[in-house]
Amino acid sequence: MLTAGLVLAGLGFLSALMLSIASKIFYVYVDPRVELVEDCLAGANCGGCGYPGCNAAANAVVAGKAPVSVCIAGGPESAEMVAQVMGLPVEYREVEFSERNCRGGRLYDPTLYNYHGVLDCRAAYMIGEGPSVCEFSCLGFGTCEKTCPFDAITMGKSFLPEIDYKRCTGCGTCEKMCPKHVMRVVSESKKILHWNQLDQCVAPCQATCPTQINIPRYLNFIAEGNFEDALRVIKEHNPMPLSIGRVCPAPCEDACRRNDVDEAVNINDLKRFVADREYLSGKYTPVFVHPDTGHKVAIIGGGPAGLTCAHYLRRLGHSPVIFERMPKLGGALRYGIPEYRLPKKILDWEIEGMLSIGIESKVNVDFGKDVTYESLIQDGFEAIFVATGTPRPLWTRVEGEQLEGVLAGVEFLRDIQLGKEIRLGKKIIVIGGGNVAIDVALSAIRLSGVEEVHMLCLEKRDEMPAWEHEIHDALAEGVILHNSWGPNRILGKDSRVTAVEFKKCISVFDESGRFNPKYDESQLMTIEADNVIVTIGQGTDIDFIKHSEALSKLELTPRGTLVVNQDTMQTNIPHIFASGEITTGPNIAIQAIAGGRKAAWAIHHYLLNKDKEDFSGIVEPPPNLRRKALDLVEREELRKVPKIPREIMPRLKVSDRKKNWNEVNLGLSEEQAIRAARRCLNCGFYCFRPHYESQSRDFLRKAA
Repeated sequence: MLTAGLVLAGLGFLSALMLSIASKIFYVYVDPRVELVEDCLAGANCGGCGYPGCNAAANAVVAGKAPVSVCIAGGPESAEMVAQVMGLPVEYREVEFSERNCRGGRLYDPTLYNYHGVLDCRAAYMIGEGPSVCEFSCLGFGTCEKTCPFDAITMGKSFLPEIDYKRCTGCGTCEKMCPKHVMRVVSESKKILHWNQLDQCVAPCQATCPTQINIPRYLNFIAEGNFEDALRVIKEHNPMPLSIGRVCPAPCEDACRRNDVDEAVNINDLKRFVADREYLSGKYTPVFVHPDTGHKVAIIGGGPAGLTCAHYLRRLGHSPVIFERMPKLGGALRYGIPEYRLPKKILDWEIEGMLSIGIESKVNVDFGKDVTYESLIQDGFEAIFVATGTPRPLWTRVEGEQLEGVLAGVEFLRDIQLGKEIRLGKKIIVIGGGNVAIDVALSAIRLSGVEEVHMLCLEKRDEMPAWEHEIHDALAEGVILHNSWGPNRILGKDSRVTAVEFKKCISVFDESGRFNPKYDESQLMTIEADNVIVTIGQGTDIDFIKHSEALSKLELTPRGTLVVNQDTMQTNIPHIFASGEITTGPNIAIQAIAGGRKAAWAIHHYLLNKDKEDFSGIVEPPPNLRRKALDLVEREELRKVPKIPREIMPRLKVSDRKKNWNEVNLGLSEEQAIRAARRCLNCGFYCFRPHYESQSRDFLRKAA
């Protein structure tokens, strides 16, 4: 017994000694802050932070691998408590939330085959990418609902996920689980920066809109009477709906599938409707603005492109400063669009709202003279955006153009807006057939003393570049239109214009499509005139390049426009960007706004990457851009859609337009707007390919 006791005691001592040595060798220190941090987290173990549970997240925070705002479920309160434990400042985190990118679903989408497997989207997707015919649609088996840690998703009656935004934390679980990319985590800044992608089912209107506004979404909100949310959707991509809703030619409506049923939806009128409601309320709808990043950007030109670029850069947290040569901001919207189309008090209000989020502007500043490229760089501006437009008029160069009484159309419109005294005679001739020529003619007819306005252009009536409704308005208000005539010479007496001699134009373009007019000079016509207003085009003013050796390296086209990467608006000098008419020549305002937003996207990425050692300064465009609309519609389905007449916007009577500048288009009423929005086909419901049946048969044959 004694021997056995001694042996056991020895073994015990030896074991204790070994354990003592092992504890010294394998000792693992546990930072007490881990437990304290874990106590500050929500305790949901949801994985929304990207770590497998709250303990792992707490360890990552203590190790410096995760920010104090790591806990999605805990939100700002959790971040503040973690920051106190760690002795760190609270890092800003933008609110994110989930959105569904499908409007169709199982009730509307034919099936390739009958699926009887596990009711899980991922399982179904493993078999030929699912039974859904549409490659973009929701499979509808509710994987996102089952896996959402916060019960924020439920499957609706149409087998589409519905999101409860009070519960959604933007954890991203649904996005990770969705095999069709229907569910995506978004934020306000992500929406600002987003461009149509190849894996998105985009309605033709949205794909055609230069700014890529989610048109079906805002039309749905209007149809529901949710006007404020509709405006928020618009302002994600277009910060000037109040003005653009009055002047946009609405290319989106040309692409509207409702045209195959009856007439296009009033897309642009509805944009104006919700913007008008904001204006009449007298209160600006709040927009999300990131905290300051400390990056400064110089915006050269305060037109629609410059204003848009500045607005979105500010919303992304940067500090843009606008430098404008004219006395007021607005560019062509102010100095090129007449009052009867766009009242300037409305433009002023909209611009004031854009600037109110913290944008500095300086007017009466001439780039190249009052401020230079070199002075901007010295003042700490890290990027420069050029959007100076096309302020220079083009001339016909015919004999007599130098006579007194011959004016340039673009300068004529500008002088009206500047409040200058303009005296015209009784008989006016406008040379040109575009929209600016129409604006000049209708502006002239409103001036005191003018009795007769003639408009002459090279094109035939059906070839005129002006929009049809603009031509109709000109004729209705008394403008006398002469098609297929070009100026031969301007006649005068005592250095003042008295008439214009015109020659018959046979064709405007040659066989290759180039502008190369041909005339029958045996057919001449003379029209008396007290004034002639030449409106045949506009050009860029790039004098600022002459004042800087650095800017002289900018690449130009033969037309004097800046060469840019069309996807990033970046010039051949990496920190200089440009868009608007200085890159395209004369164009519509919505294109300038699209270019301004695209430039803001690129400048944002340039600023965030400029300090990285491996960054070349060249901004890469977004990958997988969708450049055209999907045509997935079976026309037979559209024939089943009931015909509903398009809403007609009330307008000022022609007799009430004489000699005044009152706005002509009066806007839709609320009842009209809701009816108009309900005409939207919600294109996700009509995406049926004619060859789907053969696709289904081929699939089943291969499966067999």
